[in-house]
Formats: sequence, C-alpha cells, structure tokens
Amino acid sequence: MTTNAQVTHPVLKQPPILSAGILTPEAVSAWDAAAQQYFLHSKSVAVADRTSFVAAGFQDPLVLSWWTTNQATLSTLVWTDFLAELRTEFLDDNWDRTIRSQMLAMRMKPGGNFASFVRDFETKNTLLTGTALHFTPSSLRDELTARLSEQLQAHAYTDTVLAITSYSKWKKAMAQEDRLWTTKRDAEVVELSTLHARLAKLSVGVKPAPTGPRPSSAAATPTGELRTPIPTLTDSERALLKEHKGCYKCRRFYAGHMRSDCPDWPARPYKTLTAADAIAAQKAQKPAPTFGKKPATVAAVSTTTPDVDPDSDDDLSFQPVPIAAVYASFVGALGTDTDDTWDSDSDEFD
Repeated sequence: MTTNAQVTHPVLKQPPILSAGILTPEAVSAWDAAAQQYFLHSKSVAVADRTSFVAAGFQDPLVLSWWTTNQATLSTLVWTDFLAELRTEFLDDNWDRTIRSQMLAMRMKPGGNFASFVRDFETKNTLLTGTALHFTPSSLRDELTARLSEQLQAHAYTDTVLAITSYSKWKKAMAQEDRLWTTKRDAEVVELSTLHARLAKLSVGVKPAPTGPRPSSAAATPTGELRTPIPTLTDSERALLKEHKGCYKCRRFYAGHMRSDCPDWPARPYKTLTAADAIAAQKAQKPAPTFGKKPATVAAVSTTTPDVDPDSDDDLSFQPVPIAAVYASFVGALGTDTDDTWDSDSDEFD
C-alpha cells in the first residue's frame, strides 16, 4: 500500500529529504519550509544553484525520474517557479481551489474554542502559500469574523475591536473575549447543576402515584403470605360450572349463589377444575325437597266471618281464607321445577 510522502531534515546544512510516496499539498508545503531553512544555513549555495542542490533529497523514483528527465529546464528556474512546476506535475488539478473551498466551508461551532478554530483555518491557508488563492492577514481577519460564533462575532463588530489594526493583536483581543465568555458559561453550568442537585434532593421520598395497569405478579397478603394471581377460566371450566350450577367467582360447584352475591374467592393454590371435581360436589349435595307442579284439589273454605261476641274476652279475631289460595301462594313463592335451570352470572372472575 502506497503511503504519502514525508519530509525529514535532520541536518540543517544538508538538503531536506522528501521520502518516497504520494505527494500531497501538505508534503510540498513542508518540503518548501525545510528547503528555506537549508538555504538560510548553507550560505555557500548560490541562488542559481538552489534547485539543483535541493533535488538531491528526492527519494521517490517517480519524482527523481521527473527531475532527471527535465533537469536542463528545471535547474534554470527560480525557486518559486520550480515549486509551481512540481505542484502542477504531481498534485491534483485545482488542488488549491479545493483547499480554498474547504476553508470557506469552515464555521466555528457553538461553544467551540476561538484559538483552535483560528489555528485550523490558518493551517489550511499555509498550504496556499505562493498561490493566488492565499489569504493575506487583512483578508484572513475578514474571513474569520464571518465564521465566528454569534457571540464572538458581535464582539468583533464593537468599536473597540474595530479600532485594532494589527491582525496579531486582533486575534489576542478576540481570544481574551472568548476566554471570558467560556468562564461565564462554565460558571452558569455549575450553578444550574447545583440547582438541579438540590431539586433532586427535595424530590427524594416522593413516590408518584401509579398510572399504569396493576402488575400481574404475585402480591403479598397482610400476613406476609405470597398470593399468586388466579388464571382466567378456560372454556372447559366454564362449561363444567354452568352444567353443575357453579359460581364463576369462587368457582365452586353447586354453590347456591351467583357471582354478584358471591362472598368468597377461589381457594389458593388454585387448582384447575375437572369433571371429577364436579361429580364429587354433586354427590355431596343433599336431595332438595320437590314440590308437585299442580297442587291437590282442596275444598273451598267459607269466607263468612262467624259472629263474635263483642263482650268476649278473646282479643284475637280473624277472617278465614281459602286453603287453596294459601297453597297456591306458597308454591308461587318457591317456584316450579322450570326455575331449577342454573346459570351463574356471565361475568368472569379476572
């Protein structure tokens, strides 16, 4: 895998080394800076010979081949023109416009650091050194101001800051304002955190009322006994209770009452109802008294009231009624055999 070219310059009086690899704008910029240091410390190298001396540091075979093939022409170029030829040969087309576009797309994030943002912006600008797209200090100030956070941008347009003409002093003034703003913001964060902690302590012990449905998990009785939930009636259990006059609430066969009048709950632990349980309950029942559907014919009793002596000591007086009428009322109160058909409430026990 091919890596990007790197620049090393261990000895200042010797040409910098441009390692083998893909040339990038960063590598060319670093190599240019190292070459300037070499020219500064090697005063014996004539200006006309600088390109030839520096080319000795090429280690990439493609770059070295390009130099060897075009040495007659390249060696006569001044340093800035030579760099332009190197970039044209090995960098992507419009590489400088790509970097400029990246810079114009940069924005300082809310809560970001001013010094870090300026450093990133200026680092991009150094890659454009020697090109027509390189920002000057005055244009850098305008571009940075347009991309600052809202709070810092407002400060940059104050009369005090606008009166500053030096780009370096302008950066220091803006950095100072950013530090003051950051300190104030951090203090507000601490204050809000403290207030939140106090409110949290006040709310300790306050248990909100449940709003959701009751859980179906086991619940404890007042005596501490664990009570498990009773399952819903199955179709077979329902049929057995209906057939054997059972109650849908307490789930007892031949209970003698309906669900709405049931005073009890199913026994725990709950056991699924079976036909054997129903038969056993049926056998345990006492035979109920039966009444004829038709009462026997009874002779009518006179309704004539016998004479009662007004002076009698007997305080009780009555009016006889027909026996047949009394018997019919009694039978009607008990009901006939057509009322013996059992059906508990249709509501299930949940």
